[in-house]
Amino acid sequence: MKYLFLMLLLVFAAPSLVQARGPAAAKNAATAEASWSVWGGEVGVHWNRDLARDIGLHVALPSNRLADMPDHHFERFAVLQRGALDFRLDGNKFRGFNGGSLQARGGYVVDFVGGRIDLRDFRLVPRADAPLLLDLVSADGKAWFYIDRLMYERTGQDGLLSVRTMDVRIGAD
Repeated sequence: MKYLFLMLLLVFAAPSLVQARGPAAAKNAATAEASWSVWGGEVGVHWNRDLARDIGLHVALPSNRLADMPDHHFERFAVLQRGALDFRLDGNKFRGFNGGSLQARGGYVVDFVGGRIDLRDFRLVPRADAPLLLDLVSADGKAWFYIDRLMYERTGQDGLLSVRTMDVRIGAD
């Protein structure tokens, strides 16, 4: 299956990965389930623009994009510190999202025959009925896309979680 675009979260200004601090005891909690929160930082988006065009989507140039990083093919946006995304780890295994949300500053407008999707200031919101999925929510509150297949790794002795990439798919709307 081809993916319309990929997403990368960069939190706490860590280069090319998502990092979230767990509880202070996280370095000793290799087997215990723990709740984590992530807020602020950056989100990167890489559109498959050829595939988008093939299915009738025109992705406009991004608004409020951050400056390019060397050797990066992601368009990056700041993540506002208005809220947090909560999730669970059981030792080194990701168990799902608990709630909350993250909101980007900036994004895209996507035009298609008969409509427009305003993804400026988009939000990432966990699905209540599917704890391993995030909805990509537009300015009008619709979940036009969803995120699955988070590729993650718990690293170091300091309680860091790295999410290097995730797949974004077209939602029911």
